[in-house]
Amino acid sequence: MVRPLSRKARARALHAAMALLDEGGLDGCSIEAVARRSGVAKTTIYRHWETGGALLHEALGCSIQPFPTPNTGSLAEDLRTFMTGVLEVVLVGKKALMLSVLQAAIDDPEIAGIQQLMMKEHLQPLRTVIQLAQGRGEVHPDIDLDLGVLLVEGPLFLSTMTQGAPGPQQLDGLIDLAVAGLTGWRPE
Repeated sequence: MVRPLSRKARARALHAAMALLDEGGLDGCSIEAVARRSGVAKTTIYRHWETGGALLHEALGCSIQPFPTPNTGSLAEDLRTFMTGVLEVVLVGKKALMLSVLQAAIDDPEIAGIQQLMMKEHLQPLRTVIQLAQGRGEVHPDIDLDLGVLLVEGPLFLSTMTQGAPGPQQLDGLIDLAVAGLTGWRPE
């Protein structure tokens, strides 16, 4: 008779993986390291997660909190709330972790898949913000949502990763540019 999976062992392994990610990024988070840190056998870890990538995906998902989905009734205010939430996540020490995931994704298809899935999950609130603005008539109904998300997130991400968190004036400028780009869309 097969023993049921232990929730405690799963929780210990997941918390160990999260701690390892916070301390050393992806480089320090292997199944072996998780087993050592948690005291959970590697075989037990693999019973809970079929691959190291599956454990990594869950640990990253728990380590990087979801972004807010604001609905203030104003595109500019929704973007401000969203961007502020993103900055709070990055500023609590997740910048190095996020960069290590991006770096690893270059050479590792499994990490690239995890990174793409995480970005899709974490940027869904921004997609919803744009859809809500479409429903209010602030954004053209035919705008490509994926491009709209990139228009907002791209400059914020690049600025934060290369120059540090934008100050209040720079954040206002990013919001103004995003609103202008989203509301000034014209069909070809």
